[in-house]
Amino acid sequence: MSCGKPYENPLLHAVTGETIRPGGLTLTERALEYCAFPPGAHLLDVGCGLGATVEHLTDKYKFDARGVDPSALLLAQKKNLRPDLQLLHGRAEDLPVDTDSIDGVICECTFSLLPDQGQALGEFWRVLKNKGFLIISDMYVKNLPGPGQRHPAAEGCCLAGAKSIPEFILLLQSKGFELIFWEDHSNCLAVLTAKLILADFPLKEFFPGWGCDPGPGPGEIEKRLQTTRLGYFLLGAKKRK
Repeated sequence: MSCGKPYENPLLHAVTGETIRPGGLTLTERALEYCAFPPGAHLLDVGCGLGATVEHLTDKYKFDARGVDPSALLLAQKKNLRPDLQLLHGRAEDLPVDTDSIDGVICECTFSLLPDQGQALGEFWRVLKNKGFLIISDMYVKNLPGPGQRHPAAEGCCLAGAKSIPEFILLLQSKGFELIFWEDHSNCLAVLTAKLILADFPLKEFFPGWGCDPGPGPGEIEKRLQTTRLGYFLLGAKKRK
């Protein structure tokens, strides 16, 4: 089974803009209201893609913002336009960042895609200063069969990393984080899905594991979306010593 990289698809960017995620910068702004970072705070966007959040944090708030992403293609595209932005090539599980150097880690619509979420959280904890903030927005599954299980419709796709909210919070706590806030923003996912459909964007590109060879037949992705009952959340947590 071979899957593509949907976030590198320029057709997707035409629908989502440079944020390439549900909610865009609106959810970023919402998180900033909770965290109230001081001027000049050191922030790290993990899975920064085209660097939209890094650019926003740098230009509007004058934060010392950096981004990390495994896609050399997306980073190169942004660097050609904004060579001044701090964009690094790297993975969430092995961040090219010093220990105890970051005031806030931001991970927007990336966590469910990570192959080793526990290792990634360990890296987030390592680079954060004491009581530093972790901000995550991502998809979650509302109807998991049971604790620690994956939904059958999510097998073989990026949603295999999506969790229920209680399961996700337990994982955070086990890695040294204390939950500060959680909000449901499933409407943002619904709006983006509707935009993709209206733009005739093939959903198998947005949910790559469902479009691999051999992939589902016509209408199967829409059926899986209905049965999986996806939601979208925004949360903030603090690093505990």
